[in-house]
Amino acid sequence: MKLNTFDLNLLRVFDAILQEGSVSIAAERLGLTQSAVSNALSRLRQHTGDPLFIRSRDGMIPTAYAQRMGKSVTEAFAMIRAGLSGGANFEPAQSTREFRILLSDVGEQVILPPLIELVARGGPAIRLKIDTLADETYHEALQLGFADLGMGFVHGRAGFAVSELFNSTNGVAFRADHPEFGKYAGGTLPMESYLQAAHVALERKKSQPTLFEIQLQRQAIRRNSLLAVPRLAAVPHILSRTNYIATAPLELRAIWFAQSRVEFAALPIETEPQPVSLIWHNRQDSDPGHLWLRELIISYYKHPAWRLDPG
Repeated sequence: MKLNTFDLNLLRVFDAILQEGSVSIAAERLGLTQSAVSNALSRLRQHTGDPLFIRSRDGMIPTAYAQRMGKSVTEAFAMIRAGLSGGANFEPAQSTREFRILLSDVGEQVILPPLIELVARGGPAIRLKIDTLADETYHEALQLGFADLGMGFVHGRAGFAVSELFNSTNGVAFRADHPEFGKYAGGTLPMESYLQAAHVALERKKSQPTLFEIQLQRQAIRRNSLLAVPRLAAVPHILSRTNYIATAPLELRAIWFAQSRVEFAALPIETEPQPVSLIWHNRQDSDPGHLWLRELIISYYKHPAWRLDPG
């Protein structure tokens, strides 16, 4: 392949399809027609001699060649974007920039509502795109430019910056009128009750055990888990209709009570608080827009009053 005759716009199309998993969504993102994107993909296939994407019910699935190529292409575009924006002034009130943010399902409930409010107040035309990924995949997504920021149970690594936002502590959730445990709301659930109760447990596919699960294993504690769910979003609704209990971050207390009249009690076991942190790739350090968003988030969590915000 000769670079002097190669149309680099084909790589923009490739990157958009890779990130969106759809020709039509990629076309919308690029401001092109669907046929133009399809034609560009056809030309790139001719250049590479590889189909690049296989159409399926789940969208456009990248081939092994496309996955290898994609890592270089997306990282290159991320570096170009960072280089172009690094020296520019950023005026949030006039900006139409899109920021891509990684959150967990807990983050969607606790962090996202105040984040939208803060951004809308300072930059009313700024767009946010939220993706939910397992915390252990954040580094790769940020490295490849799939996201600008991540917030969750993440740790630093060479090439990344981390700022701790707050410590998260688990509690026991149950419906306010629970016949056995309602009286423990705001107190501590007895160990015997915790072990014998029917639990809703969080189990994510292809995800590492949580710190809480590791702490239970170390103490040889086994819960009576009768229902396993991949996300916490439906848990308060389940608890409100059953006598099940669930272990969940105490930051959800006000939100779940407002949604489904779910109360919390303290756990009867010793557990370590888990820091929730903001993470980004070092290449974004001097990007004015990125810096504005980071400072907005960090300042909000410096004030203890944020815990009183029900979202």
